[in-house]
Amino acid sequence: MTHSGSWPLSLKFHCTGSNEKLPELLSPVVLHRSRWEHLTLSCPKHTVWLIDGPMPSLRSLHLSLQTRRLPKQPQLILRDVPLLRKVVLNSAAASYVSVP
Repeated sequence: MTHSGSWPLSLKFHCTGSNEKLPELLSPVVLHRSRWEHLTLSCPKHTVWLIDGPMPSLRSLHLSLQTRRLPKQPQLILRDVPLLRKVVLNSAAASYVSVP
């Protein structure tokens, strides 16, 4: 991330299965969440912690969660996303995440 300076970031993550090293691999990217402008994330629902927190620069979010059981109520509420204008969710993500 040092090469990108303070520029906004556009990121795509496609995760499959249950990778126990995933938090270790993605934690450096999560530290720069305030710079995310466009995020595409396809992952198991247990990795949705990636988008839990302020994302003041986020303009678009494409989220596809891989899960078999859908929750009855949203488990994650997106807050502090003042620039968010475009959201695309698959059915699992629509059940799991609440957007403003």
